[in-house]
Amino acid sequence: MSKWIFSFLLVFGLVIGQTNPMSALASEVSHANQLFKVPTSKGGKQWSVTIGEANLKDSVLKPIAGKYDVYSLALKNTGETVYNVRVEAYRGLPDAQTKLRLFSVPVKSELLTGEGMTVHQNFPISVDANELEINVYWEVQQDHGRSVNGINLARTWKQVFSFKPDSRQP
Repeated sequence: MSKWIFSFLLVFGLVIGQTNPMSALASEVSHANQLFKVPTSKGGKQWSVTIGEANLKDSVLKPIAGKYDVYSLALKNTGETVYNVRVEAYRGLPDAQTKLRLFSVPVKSELLTGEGMTVHQNFPISVDANELEINVYWEVQQDHGRSVNGINLARTWKQVFSFKPDSRQP
């Protein structure tokens, strides 16, 4: 008899409280199945890159189980002031010799030391991907503005950050 009462009270509490344990469980499972556990960061002398949770609140782009996950990308300048910054993201697939560019974004014409910004609030990446490569390009002060006959002669610097899915992270 007490089992029936307990079961009734539990079901009644769930109905009244509008708590759905299955949806909470599904949410936890989908997060657990993400390709990358977020946030995850890598840094160097000039840059720090963080892959984080996507801003899905107002977005039409939502993750689709078994197809792709959605993430955000933040960039922070940890070195000297730089100019003409651009970020590109590529994803690799197993057994492929090429990588697919996910996006190429000019970030800022001038990025000060210690300044950070969100490059993408949400971008998809296939759950089949075996690598996410973030390339950051920039010019330094000594080269900034160098041109002859309107042609930019500034040297471009590049730093590459490679992220592997969690089961294969070094």
